[in-house]
Amino acid sequence: MNYYDTFLDVQAGTVETFFTEPGYLILMEVSNFLGLNFPQFSACVTILMYMSIYSFCNKMENPNLAFFTLYSFLSFFMLTEQIRQGLALCILLFGVYALYYGRTKRFIVIVLISSLFHISAVMAFLFLFIRGTSEKGLYKFTLAASIFVVALLYSLYHPELFSSLPLIGPKVAAYARLSEEKDVGFWSYVLGSRLVFIYLFLYIFLFSVRKSERSIYSGVGAVFVLFLSRLSPYLVRVGYYFVPYLVISVDRYMTTQGRGLYSKLNKLVYISVIFMVATIPAWNPVYWQGSKTFLTINSDVSEINKEITRKCKILHENYDHIVIMQCL
Repeated sequence: MNYYDTFLDVQAGTVETFFTEPGYLILMEVSNFLGLNFPQFSACVTILMYMSIYSFCNKMENPNLAFFTLYSFLSFFMLTEQIRQGLALCILLFGVYALYYGRTKRFIVIVLISSLFHISAVMAFLFLFIRGTSEKGLYKFTLAASIFVVALLYSLYHPELFSSLPLIGPKVAAYARLSEEKDVGFWSYVLGSRLVFIYLFLYIFLFSVRKSERSIYSGVGAVFVLFLSRLSPYLVRVGYYFVPYLVISVDRYMTTQGRGLYSKLNKLVYISVIFMVATIPAWNPVYWQGSKTFLTINSDVSEINKEITRKCKILHENYDHIVIMQCL
């Protein structure tokens, strides 16, 4: 809805965005210049994201499994709800593939481009340290990732230390304020999150088979960050960036685990865990109710406004704190 408001501002020539990164705004301005309405603009963005995913998965030895994994993790949140970050992540897919095969300079350029759509894309620079194929490298990355996440958690409780940083400072302060208003305890949040236990199981599983294929060491590190990202609702977005590296890390190993009816137990366990991740939207009544109605590329202004009313009603029934302007 906030994207829709911004698009209307672009059409009116009085732009006031709720985001600071320029990439998505530039796409809106180009679409407005071409005479596209908001549903058509959204359709174009969706096509761009899925073309990126298809290109990435098509290079894998197990393209169907790669798509299944990405779609299970990203389809609802990154590709449907948090669109700017979803687009940044899809652009980043080209960088992940480049880095995995040693093209570091190209990776850096792509990360910088993706950060124009969502500043959190700079987290991908951690990929430079996740490429290890040894036990020692895995432990180094685990320690570095733990320290980094602890620092992020600390920043949420002491936002004044980061207030002077451009772009990042205001975001940290906003998340810290929202966290304080919700008054959600650390342990109550962690122990109440089913994903924490799913990620922990996936981590233990990959750790146990890591010596079967050296590339899995990177996958173990990626899942460890996914686990750490569930320690706070404001770190969840960080974890999504590591899903593509999980996909590319386990690809070769999954080839050795057979296909179809001849798949081995380890592959079936991996697929089962990923499927559990895919069911996340069904766990939350807001997501479940909200997904029952939707708009299409042919939706007019009247249909858009009716859908906004429906979605706002769902939010008011389930949340005390709402950050979507049209629902306030």
